Amino acid sequence: MAVLLQDPSIKKLAGKENYFPEVIKIISMYTGLKPNKQEDKEILVRWGRSLFSFMSIGAANKLGQEILFKDFAEYLKELKSRFKLALVTTQPQHSAKPILSALGYAELFDYVYESSFYEKPDKFLVLKRFVNENSKPLFYIGNSKEDI
Repeated sequence: MAVLLQDPSIKKLAGKENYFPEVIKIISMYTGLKPNKQEDKEILVRWGRSLFSFMSIGAANKLGQEILFKDFAEYLKELKSRFKLALVTTQPQHSAKPILSALGYAELFDYVYESSFYEKPDKFLVLKRFVNENSKPLFYIGNSKEDI
């Protein structure tokens, strides 16, 4: 986005743990929408999540079959013969499937649960929705120690 907007200061956000508030400020700066006005903030959040989604899909398409955790993905394929697999992610809705497809794993998961563009990306909220609609999973593999 720094290149597209010709704004090198945006590049500094890439390493931040919580960059989303800064993204909202930048989108606000370019659109004139006010983050302290509720209806504007909702639009800003949706646009920010949409941009993230577009960028994620683009990155996956560039990676193609060069998936970083290919061994793990192959292990999941083995598990699929015995279990139903679900992907529960804070990735914005309608973006996980194109990413899986770009990486060659479109059919890996039986269920794909993503965050809504309208909600805060909260893994516990998405997992709770999955559990309420299905049942508690037998195993849950997260991306941090807190997810175990």
